[in-house]
Amino acid sequence: MITRTLQKLSVVLASLLFNMVCHAAKLPTDLHTQLLYVAPGYSVYTAHGHCALRMQCPSLHLDYCFTYGLDDNSQSYLKFLSGKGLGNYSVVYTKDYLDDYKKHNRKVLAYNLNLNLSEQRNLWAFLDNEISTPSYRRYDYLRSNCSSMCVYAVESILENEHIEYSNPPTALNGTYREYIRHISIHKPWIFFIWTTVLGADGEEKGTLEDKLSPSLLVQAWRDASFVDTTGAFRPVFIGPSQLLVPGDDGSRETFLTPCLVFSVLLLLILTLCIVSIKTCHYGLAKAVEGVILVSQTVAGLFLCYMTFISQLPGTSGNLYVLAYNPLPAVIWLLFRRKKWYGRCIFLYAAFLIILITATPFVPQFDFEHALLESSMLIVCVEAYLRLRNKRKLISPK
Repeated sequence: MITRTLQKLSVVLASLLFNMVCHAAKLPTDLHTQLLYVAPGYSVYTAHGHCALRMQCPSLHLDYCFTYGLDDNSQSYLKFLSGKGLGNYSVVYTKDYLDDYKKHNRKVLAYNLNLNLSEQRNLWAFLDNEISTPSYRRYDYLRSNCSSMCVYAVESILENEHIEYSNPPTALNGTYREYIRHISIHKPWIFFIWTTVLGADGEEKGTLEDKLSPSLLVQAWRDASFVDTTGAFRPVFIGPSQLLVPGDDGSRETFLTPCLVFSVLLLLILTLCIVSIKTCHYGLAKAVEGVILVSQTVAGLFLCYMTFISQLPGTSGNLYVLAYNPLPAVIWLLFRRKKWYGRCIFLYAAFLIILITATPFVPQFDFEHALLESSMLIVCVEAYLRLRNKRKLISPK
């Protein structure tokens, strides 16, 4: 921790030295600016890749990467889930930045930004100011992230110009849900997680800049131009890309997709429940019912928190709380010995049937969640039939 702090301090001091030199009589003219694209990793936090702005001044032996994100600790992640996570720009030596991704075998590409000398000086000064007097902004995965803040930094220093996207990727024209599906194309479990918590905002289209993930930012800027007030333009990228770190491009897929796993789970539960009903041996079926109830309750508590308490953008209005919530567990704890408890099970089963049937017609619902709800439905049916048979056995003839 002390080493990292000293390292950051040395970077800041060197960057301040650069500013002092820039304010001296002779300003450096050998500046180079690049957008660095880091291929996706395989965790929730790294699954969509990363990007940074690289600033170089060879004559002063300066080479830094400026990036935007959360502090890398568990407390920051918890704050992120609550919607109170704060992001800020940070700076690190490019060598250390690249070494970290070499260690994790993640591919890194560099794209030269076609900024003039004055704009590059202004960009360096802008980023230095962000580092020396940190400005913390709320971090969220839809609108304020590493990509959007790279765009923000570049747009902030353009001189009577703007970025024009002539041929943006089609994924940028759809809804947020379609956008997340696109950038999670090789990560079905990541898409399952994000689409679970994404509520009514998922059907909004938002702005193009809101949906510039690292990979889509690269695609968009390949065909984008800097356009001034007279209509003159020049491409955002100039020259070919450079491979800085060879490694995994993040496209490795798993055959254990949510669809496959939940389909197998559904078949196993269906088989078990049929055997239990036919043999009247309910021990294992009761255990499965308990596991499903606990899992549904845990998922329901998390979803209720994200939907009704968390301030994380995009999570409000989540219809999945209708199926995944603590109410079934509360009813089981309080009323399972009541005569009318079987009716509660029947009503919940009927409600699950409605949700499953509505899946093709409600944008928030998907096939993977329908499979889970089908497993819950089968457990409810087995529990209802078991309860009914038990009462038939103990009722007087």
